[in-house]
Amino acid sequence: MTDAATAAISPAVRSLTLLSGNLLAGGIGRSRSEVRVTDLMDIAAKIRPDVFAAQECLYFDENDHRLFHQAEELLGMRGVLGISPRTRMHTAVFVRAPLRIAEHRVYSGGIWHHSVTHAVVVWDAHDGVPAGRLRVASVHLSPRNPTRRLLEIAELTDYGAASEPAVLLGDTNTEDEHTDLSGASRDMLVRYARLGTRIPDTAPIDLLRSAGISDLADPKTDALAFAIPREPPARTTGHWPGKQVAGRPDRILANAPAAAAVTEFAVVTAARHLTDHDWPCARLNPAALAMR
Repeated sequence: MTDAATAAISPAVRSLTLLSGNLLAGGIGRSRSEVRVTDLMDIAAKIRPDVFAAQECLYFDENDHRLFHQAEELLGMRGVLGISPRTRMHTAVFVRAPLRIAEHRVYSGGIWHHSVTHAVVVWDAHDGVPAGRLRVASVHLSPRNPTRRLLEIAELTDYGAASEPAVLLGDTNTEDEHTDLSGASRDMLVRYARLGTRIPDTAPIDLLRSAGISDLADPKTDALAFAIPREPPARTTGHWPGKQVAGRPDRILANAPAAAAVTEFAVVTAARHLTDHDWPCARLNPAALAMR
């Protein structure tokens, strides 16, 4: 996608751009004193996603959703916010007109450390583009508990069996097989390695694969027409000061109907001075997502 990742997308939705972004404590921090949120939204707005799945929308619900509505205005998009009652690190899905959210639901509490915001995104036929429909989830899995993470991901495997196109975007807090844990601390190993080893625990993503869901950046994904996969895929964490491991927790995952519509994939690094996660970005052909 290179520089095209920041190019404007036609209002006719000739190409559908999906972006996932972890905001690092909402761009305001637990102290509420950091001032990164406006710059984060400005960078996302320049990319002009049609669907933006955001994680760590910390305190976006406070004061009548003030920060959430500010994000909508800065992005030029409208969305839904999924409350994470345990951590306040909410998840969100934003869409750009002519797309709209026809329905949504939130998984939170219980087994969920943060939350997952599910949305059904639709658009009407216009300018030669057929009406379409896409199931979307903004996902943020448990950062510390591998057992909880596996329970969480099991609740999302139904996306693989869906007959309509469906995508999962977000921070899976799961490393891939290429992640180097040789220098990781004991705490990091407990979080991300197979028990008693320094081998990355890939079980959650393996479970999604077995359910028919593809990781768009992974070389093990079935061959897709849009690119020759990198070996290994680009890391999305590790650039932030104090981070021990350069890993790839941030993913865009798609079921078979959605994967067949993908034309490009990239990792956007423009916000890495503002957050500890780079942002995966994909483009889909909306004609391949037509309602049938």
